[in-house]
Amino acid sequence: MGTFRCFFFLSTMMLFLVSCSSGGSTGNPTGDSDVTDFTDLPENETFPEDEENSQGLLSASPEETHFGAVVLGDTSTETLTLTNDGKEDLTISVVRTSEATTPEFSVQAIMDGDQAVEVPVVLVPDQRLAVTLQYAPVDAGSDTGTLQIIGDNFQENILEIPLFAVEKGESALDVPPRLEFGYAGNIGEEETRALTIWNLPDDPDTNRTLQVTKLEVTEGTRDFHASSLFTVGKQFHLRQVEV
Repeated sequence: MGTFRCFFFLSTMMLFLVSCSSGGSTGNPTGDSDVTDFTDLPENETFPEDEENSQGLLSASPEETHFGAVVLGDTSTETLTLTNDGKEDLTISVVRTSEATTPEFSVQAIMDGDQAVEVPVVLVPDQRLAVTLQYAPVDAGSDTGTLQIIGDNFQENILEIPLFAVEKGESALDVPPRLEFGYAGNIGEEETRALTIWNLPDDPDTNRTLQVTKLEVTEGTRDFHASSLFTVGKQFHLRQVEV
């Protein structure tokens, strides 16, 4: 009877010891099954590489391009710099203005230093390209647009740069106070004179255009007639009107 009790006691102790030793491991002393133990990785195993570091990173400076106020008939150019700030090569396949961009904006050149390049072009890390843009207004008012850089192996494979040109100031009509014809000659003969109309605002930064919608002689005036419908820009004479 005493021998049986002793055996039962020893068996209980052995079970307890086995239960305690089964909770941990040498690779993970905390016993947490969700913790990865990198000491158990094979010697040729590497850590996963960050996706952003495994591709190019295209940036533009400036991030927006402003042409300011440009007079009708004039043009303005601006240059932005594209840089590969990533650790891998990237490819630029398309440089264009978006479909919603007004036609006044255009891409004039893509330069790698002093050398003109054409797309597609590969940019290695830290390489730069200069993109020359032009704005040439064709009518009055402000204009906006977007330059699109499309390619491969950089963020979302597209970079967009907003473009802006503004309308500023007021137009000012300037015409001579009188137009002299002098002696017109015999009846049936004609004399012509050129009347020059200018847009001469006081503000030198003004780019508002002046549109003359009608040019006529007053009612009751005989033997005079005039042409009409023309547009001029600030100190920019598009047409002389013969009267």
